[in-house]
Amino acid sequence: TNPVDQTILGHITVTVDGKPFTAFVTDPAGDMFTTQELKISPAMDTTWAAGKTYTVTVDANATDVVGDKLGTPASAMFTMSAK
Repeated sequence: TNPVDQTILGHITVTVDGKPFTAFVTDPAGDMFTTQELKISPAMDTTWAAGKTYTVTVDANATDVVGDKLGTPASAMFTMSAK
């Protein structure tokens, strides 16, 4: 529940159907932020593709602003529905 800063960005990966997906942006963005919530969205030139499964992972070495490490990786996945 502690806030994180911009260093968290280096610990987040996204895959689509198991392959690296790098066309995402975060909110807040930029070099300086402290937040307890981070929104991940597709970059302006792409979208979440229908029928694809996306996995967002925060690695075990991610730390909060007081230096506490996550300790184990955390992942969440979602599948975009087809229209």
